[in-house]
Parts: sequence; C-alpha cells; structure tokens
Amino acid sequence: MPINYSNLRPVDPVLTGFMASLAPDPVLIGRALTPRVSIDNPDFIGKVWLDTHESFMGTPQALELQPGVPMPTMASKDPSTVSYECVPYGLASKGIPKRAAARSQLPEDLVQRELRMLRNALLIAEEIRYATLYQTSGNWTTTSACNALSGGAKWSSLTSTPLIYLHGYIGTFVEAAHGAMPTDLILPYAEARAIGATADARGFYVANVSGTETSAVQAGRPLGVDRVAEMLASEFGIKVHIGRARKNTANLGQSHSESYIWTDTVWMGTLNADAGVDGRSVRTIRSAALGIDERSLIGEGGLGGLDTSFSAGVDEIAPSQGDAWVPYVQHCADELKLAADLGATITDCL
Repeated sequence: MPINYSNLRPVDPVLTGFMASLAPDPVLIGRALTPRVSIDNPDFIGKVWLDTHESFMGTPQALELQPGVPMPTMASKDPSTVSYECVPYGLASKGIPKRAAARSQLPEDLVQRELRMLRNALLIAEEIRYATLYQTSGNWTTTSACNALSGGAKWSSLTSTPLIYLHGYIGTFVEAAHGAMPTDLILPYAEARAIGATADARGFYVANVSGTETSAVQAGRPLGVDRVAEMLASEFGIKVHIGRARKNTANLGQSHSESYIWTDTVWMGTLNADAGVDGRSVRTIRSAALGIDERSLIGEGGLGGLDTSFSAGVDEIAPSQGDAWVPYVQHCADELKLAADLGATITDCL
C-alpha cells in the first residue's frame, strides 16, 4: 500500500499574503454626481437661497428710449429658500474580542476590515437616499411614462427607439427648465442593457460612434452598457451615470436576498451648471440638487481609509466587561432637492 501523504500534513496551510473576496464593487454614483458643499457647526440646519428664473428672462415691454420720457422700469421677484438639515448616520460593529483577534489567521487587520464594512454600509444607505431623491417623480416638474413618449414602446422592446425618445424629451425638459440644458442622465443598469439591445441604438453606435459598418448591427449583437453611455454622451452632450449598485433586502443572518438600488426610472437634469459669480465670494449655480456635509470633530478621523466627510473610531471595552474593540463609523449629511424645474424623470421603461 502506498503511503497516504495527506496524513503527514493534518493541518491545512493558510496563505497569509492573499485573501479572495466576494465583496462587490458597488460603483456608487449619487454622492459623486451631486454638487456638494460642506458646513461647520452650528450650521447643521439652515436655508439655501434659490433665485427666481422670472427676474432673468427679460420683459415684453418696449425698451426703446424716448426723449424726455423716463426709462421703463422692471421689478425683480424675490428669491426663495430651501431648508436643509444635516442628519447624523452611524453604524457600529458588534465588537471584536481581543483574544479572538490575536488568534485570528485572517491576513488583514480585523478592526480595519470592520471599518471598511461599516463605511460601505453607510455609503450604500446614502446611495439609497439619492436614488429616492432622483427617482421620485413627484420631486420634479417634468415626468413621463416611457410608453407615452414619441414612439409609444418601452425600451425592453427591441423595436423601440430610445434615441428618438430622449431627443424629444430633452426638448420638453429645456422648455420646463426655462432654457437650461440637461447636464446629467442617470440610467439604471437594466435600462442601459435594454437600450443596448435595440436596433435603434446598435445602428446609431455602429454608424456614428464606432465609425464602421461592421457586424454588430448585422448580427444583432447588443451593445454593452459602457458603449450605451458613450453613445448617449456623444449624441446629447450629457454625462451618463450607470446605476448598477445592489443592496441587501434581508437582515444579516436571514436568507440572503438583494436587489438593484436604482430601479425602473431614468432621471435627466441640470447639475452644477455655472450661472454667474458675484464678486469673489458668492458662486451662483444652476442645480437641481445639492449634497451637504457637516464637518465635525466628533470621533477620530483617518481610520480605515475614510474620507473627510466620515468620522470613525474604536471604543475599547474593559477586560471585566468583555475585553473587546468596537469600531464605529458615522457622518452627517443631507440630500437636498433645490429646483424642481431642473429635473425630469422617465418612468416604467421596462
């Protein structure tokens, strides 16, 4: 009988310089695309000025001056305000027993791992809030069901014409936005895939973006989402953001279930378009939405690769009370709709 060599090595080795992971790359877009300002305490609550469009669209009265006649006059309309309040959000670990940490063979510091996990949970929660902000049709002046647009078919139909839909809808948006052009398009991942499968998108991309009349259209192969974003950005002069992050829909410990954060609604609007500068200190922008971060000295910063808008720390439990480390992460922010006229949604696209 040959020797069973596995019996000579009863303990399996553990690679100490490598660890595989199923942790997703969420590609969160809400915080990245929304213009942001930071405020200091105690200004966690307050108001943002919103100037009117009516005062800056001219007047129908005759402006030709007549000898001896006073100049015509024009009264401006008062600006309004939008209220904000930075809300504190935070999450703590259930705790890492120090003895278990000392005995761990995991090739990563357990506290740093917990901090990354906690921060990721807060970022996903924030992405959900941004999806709610942008995809709630009641927040915006202009909205339409997809099959109510020119062409009358949802984008999940291979014969639909999404470029024609968007071309017409941009015109509708510009009228509602008082002449402002849209700067950004939020396209959920499933909608981007559906657009890429239509003959309308494939034919346009091959003829006008790739510059070759090759097999993509002839074979009916769909475009990838990156190609769809490239095509729409090129044609409409707009930044395209693909929302493909997913979220847990069940509490940890239960049977795992998940879903997309950005659902069946497309958002189009104007974000952070410069309108003017007053002197050296006041910047006026056209923007449908605004993100506000409260700078705070609460907690210890700089742990776990956290940026300046998040604070983090580690509480230490005494040996008599459990002898553990408890990492935590927190931040304080608000996601604010500024101008309903500068946003639009397309619903029920699939």
